[in-house]
Amino acid sequence: MAELKELRVRERFQRLRPANTGYDGREQIPTLDEVLDLVAEESARRGRPVGVLLELKHAARAARAGRGVEEPLLATLAAHGLDHPWARVSLMSF
Repeated sequence: MAELKELRVRERFQRLRPANTGYDGREQIPTLDEVLDLVAEESARRGRPVGVLLELKHAARAARAGRGVEEPLLATLAAHGLDHPWARVSLMSF
């Protein structure tokens, strides 16, 4: 995690979205906990639930390597109170 936190975000398609490059290097890559904290803050600010769409990358490959994502994901969602049927959380995986 410490190594990932050294990285900074940047616009991937600089020619397509040149206005976004002004933000390059300003922000760290957020953890899921940080994203869910931000979602909770924005929900409170708006006075309504804000949804989140999570894409699981290579879940089957992680499972084969003994690093399944399901249990840690469910624990993180539960820690943020997002483990109920009406939580505004959608998951996708290819």
